[in-house]
Amino acid sequence: MRSLMKLIKWGAITLLIFAAILFTAPFIFKAKLVEIAKTEINKNVNAQVDFGKFSLSFFTAFPNLNFVMHDLSIIGEGEFEAEPLAKIKKLEIRVGLLSLNSDKFSVKSIRIDQPKIHTKVLKNGKSNWDIAKISEPQVSASQASSEFKLNLEHVLIKNGAFIYEDKSTGIKANLKGFWAVLSGDMSADFANLKTDIKATDFSFNYGGSDYVEHAVLTINGEIESNLVKSKYTFSQIETKLNKLDFHLNGEIEMTGDNIKLNLGVEAKENEFKNFLSVIPSLYNEHFTDLHASGLVNLSANINGNYNKEQTPGFDLKLNIEDGRFSYADLPGSVEEVNIGLNVTNMDGKADHTKIDLKKFHLTVEDNLIDVHLKISTPISDPTIVGTLNGKLDFGNLKNTFPMEGVDLSGLVTSDIKLNGRISALEEKNYTNFIAQGEIKAKEISYKSNDLPEGFSINEAHLNLQPQQLNLKKLEAKFGKSDFHLDGKLDNYLAYFFKDEDLKGNFNLHSNFIDLDELISDENEDVENTEDTTINTFEVPSNIDFVLSSNIKKALYNKAEITDIKGDIIIKDAKVEMKDVTMNMLDGNMAMIGSYETLDASKAKIGLGLNIQELDIKKTASTFSTLKLLAPIAEKCAGTFSASVVYYDCLLNKNMMPDLKSINAKGHISSKNIRLENSEILNKVGSLLKLDDLKSLSLKDIDLHFNINNGRVEAKPFDIEFKNLKATIQGVQNTDQGIDYLMQISLPKSELGDAGQVLNDLHAKTENLGVDLKASDFININAKITGHVTNPKIAFDLAKPGINAKKQATEKVDKAKQEAILKAEKQAVELMTKADEKAKQIKELAKASADKVRAEAEIQAKKIEDKASNQIKLLQNVAKKAADKVRDEAEKKATKIEKEATIKADQLLQKAKEEGDQLIETAKKL
Repeated sequence: MRSLMKLIKWGAITLLIFAAILFTAPFIFKAKLVEIAKTEINKNVNAQVDFGKFSLSFFTAFPNLNFVMHDLSIIGEGEFEAEPLAKIKKLEIRVGLLSLNSDKFSVKSIRIDQPKIHTKVLKNGKSNWDIAKISEPQVSASQASSEFKLNLEHVLIKNGAFIYEDKSTGIKANLKGFWAVLSGDMSADFANLKTDIKATDFSFNYGGSDYVEHAVLTINGEIESNLVKSKYTFSQIETKLNKLDFHLNGEIEMTGDNIKLNLGVEAKENEFKNFLSVIPSLYNEHFTDLHASGLVNLSANINGNYNKEQTPGFDLKLNIEDGRFSYADLPGSVEEVNIGLNVTNMDGKADHTKIDLKKFHLTVEDNLIDVHLKISTPISDPTIVGTLNGKLDFGNLKNTFPMEGVDLSGLVTSDIKLNGRISALEEKNYTNFIAQGEIKAKEISYKSNDLPEGFSINEAHLNLQPQQLNLKKLEAKFGKSDFHLDGKLDNYLAYFFKDEDLKGNFNLHSNFIDLDELISDENEDVENTEDTTINTFEVPSNIDFVLSSNIKKALYNKAEITDIKGDIIIKDAKVEMKDVTMNMLDGNMAMIGSYETLDASKAKIGLGLNIQELDIKKTASTFSTLKLLAPIAEKCAGTFSASVVYYDCLLNKNMMPDLKSINAKGHISSKNIRLENSEILNKVGSLLKLDDLKSLSLKDIDLHFNINNGRVEAKPFDIEFKNLKATIQGVQNTDQGIDYLMQISLPKSELGDAGQVLNDLHAKTENLGVDLKASDFININAKITGHVTNPKIAFDLAKPGINAKKQATEKVDKAKQEAILKAEKQAVELMTKADEKAKQIKELAKASADKVRAEAEIQAKKIEDKASNQIKLLQNVAKKAADKVRDEAEKKATKIEKEATIKADQLLQKAKEEGDQLIETAKKL
């Protein structure tokens, strides 16, 4: 019995010790796990990695250790600064406990809750997930692979969101509501891995067009893994996109930097309705009411190597026979849907892609649409053969498609034929390229709940020619606004197929444009259109447009603008306004300007303005930026003129100016302004018992100003009112904090009974040795600080003789300022003329250089074509000779452009030096 009690005693002690070990193990190993996690995540990444609270537990995952991390984030650096790559609500990893005491440890399972992953590829090909730092290897590959053992059996992703955005290819894919389970022995050399993937919201966009939108995607099946060969085999993987079922078969094998692909996708069923479910405009709440018939065959294959030098070949086949569909509650239907499309590429070279749309035929009610299109060699020299014939009465669509709250009518007809190589257009050999036909629209009208003001096209006529598209007429209305447009587009086919520059010249005429209605998101008057939600837009770099405008009347923020004339030029990723004039706010304005995007969230504008006799109060009410920079304008009545030499600033994402980025220089003048209820002058007048300051009529205002990074600097300017004279100067910050000096000279009799202020001034004169009683005039300095709505005033007395001296030099200073202003205007004119001349020099040089290149290309092509039917050796010789012709031409063309650039720069530099010299001479007067 005694032995038994001893056994129980020591058994209990052992259990307590074991329990203590189990309880304390997480804390013992916690520091090591955190160190491992931070080391593995941070030591080799160019990113900011952070996470919130974390925990370790042994009991919840016996006999493994459970590691949980919350709020993990990876934020980009460099070109992706402050952009999140990944945010994970919760990351849970189960690790083999015994492996922690060695250099190798195994991961049993990974669970990821609510991950948000946003991957990006820039136009230059750089990706935001490439965050690994480049370092010299310290050990051999075999040694490195043995340092970390992944014994993974289960991966779970819950409610994730994934975005892939590739600006180099124009692809954007979005997965929301993403759930995935991957299970199996992922450390075994040979294993079957089960996959179960679902996304409740999948969208795919290419080139700005939605091919899949808000679809449900599921993937289920088994993957055979061969880790020895890094080979993965897919067998009857079931994939479903909305109602369309696919089977995925094939294999992927990875060797070094090469990925060998052999994959096939085929539609499981051939019902036409299932195919319609992947069309974004059809798969909606009415899809259950859609009746369809017809057969579909859809398949795709990818075969070949994917690496830095190669991409795999592929083919896509789509055939639809005798398709039709209609909605149960609508009388109309779409009939005779017959489509035959083959897209093939045997070796992965982009130029070997062939697109063959053998047929695309359907009827909507009595309207017929027929399309045929073949495209080959799309990169080097696209060959296009195609026709488009059709007629569509939009009024019939209401009988065919559900359109609640939509009123649609009008007729569009088309008859187009294309046949030839793009090279014929580039060589201006228009006889060898057929491009003919026209598109006409008549009495198009559209209204909806979202667009109650409506949009209509009374008539439109577009004519095709090989060298250009002619817009003969476009008469349209949007709400109360009317638009009359005509013009032409040059190089449109090369733009579409080879991404070359698109050139155009258009004329816009309008009797009335309501900008408030166009800009506002809601159908109601807006109090300030500068606060409406407009976003910055990126100006395309391959657009060269000139829009000549003549608008009789426009409405902007309830302000009427008349006789708007001028040119808008879109070129080199910039929008420029040239010689734009208008009448507004009881005056007139002339401007030049530019707009360009710096990145996705910021744009930059530059302006030069000449304003004549605008109503100052209306101007402040219309433009909120002026209200912020010069709040006193709201207290003024009268007109003003201004010359703004330059004004530039950054625009935020909503197109509002970034006040701290504003830089400007200019001059404001007014013959007569009445200023009432200014907080500053009211307080000065109240302290000095000068009621006249509360309502001033000022004449011949002459003000020069600078704005540096949003800080408004008013140079000294004079005002006179009755017997009062004052000089004002100072600065105002973007937060409307002020620091002004107002030097006042007035008869002592006007000061009246100013109480304590006058007593203080008497006291101060004693220190200055001034007999205030002996003087008929008193000179006061008013230091004005604080905020425009709550100014603080401090007075002191100016020393004798200051104002007398000032008055003696006023005329000289005024003449000097006028001379400087005149010199500045002359400097601007010199630079403007020089800039126009420089542009002409560069344009002429570019035309000459392009001609050299074009002539060389024709000569080189002739050499290559002559040898095209010869043996390979002669073809290689011919290619070298042709390349030499091209190289020599490129050198000559580059020299022409370089010499023109030097000449243009010299011209601009000379104009700048002459302008600077004029200003310096004026300053020395």
